[in-house]
Amino acid sequence: MKKTILILFFFCFCGFAFCETEKTSLDTANEYYDAENYESAKEYFLKTISSGTYNGTIFYRLGYSIENINNSDSLMKKCYEASYYCFKKDSDIDNPYYKKAENKIKQYGLKSDITEIDLINTISLAKPSIVSMFWDFAGRFWFILLAVGILIYIGAYKLSENTNCVIVYGWKDFIMIAIGVCLLFVFRDELEEDLSVVFIPMIFFSISILFSLIGNIRGSAKNGIFDVILYTLVSIITKVVLLVVIPLIIFFGLLAATSGEKDKRYKDGTKNNARTANIGLFSAIAAFLFMPLMKTKKDFY
Repeated sequence: MKKTILILFFFCFCGFAFCETEKTSLDTANEYYDAENYESAKEYFLKTISSGTYNGTIFYRLGYSIENINNSDSLMKKCYEASYYCFKKDSDIDNPYYKKAENKIKQYGLKSDITEIDLINTISLAKPSIVSMFWDFAGRFWFILLAVGILIYIGAYKLSENTNCVIVYGWKDFIMIAIGVCLLFVFRDELEEDLSVVFIPMIFFSISILFSLIGNIRGSAKNGIFDVILYTLVSIITKVVLLVVIPLIIFFGLLAATSGEKDKRYKDGTKNNARTANIGLFSAIAAFLFMPLMKTKKDFY
């Protein structure tokens, strides 16, 4: 029963991690708007429109947010015009924001007969720059990737600790993963021109998966083929996470090995033997992260 619960938790973690549960930009924009935080509301309304979601209410709220920040902004006027146009186009004149948009048209002497082309131009003005879009995506991507890694690691750690699940089967298995990662780094430039070079590191990843299968056969064959397949699948998922973690571990290992202020009076050539201390700290952290995931023949005999 305990094993079943752990397996369910692992796959729930994976499912949760790969499902983006964060609020939409529109939800966030409306919250800021209702709180009269117009600077933040403007930012998220712009994101909403740039993603292709817009209507009369969204354009009005964006225009009103801009008006409360700087009422001389030309985008504000275009938003009011777009709002009025969308309400008319959608025959949504009973919407309370339609009357507000109409009043803004009169207040600022704006056009009430804009075309679809004018609307498209307004949408293009609302879109952020390519650079800001990239950084927004990249920041969210790395945050989600980190969350995925943490959740999968926790699930794999618990399974390895409480069942016969084999994530990494001995040092040979770990070395295969490390070699595959290093080869991906070496061939990173060639990958942009020729994807076939990925075949070389994939050989080592395949060997690593074979190690996992062998380990899980030795550890769980008596429980049936289902456990073997399930644990091997868990191992593969976890090793995908390790593909991201191992380069970081190698980087920090090299950083530790080259750290410390030079001072030949000390045994390792750095002041207060700082390099030795940093290497020791790094080794302890690396062992803490990887050793619980590793099993050998001795664990089954």
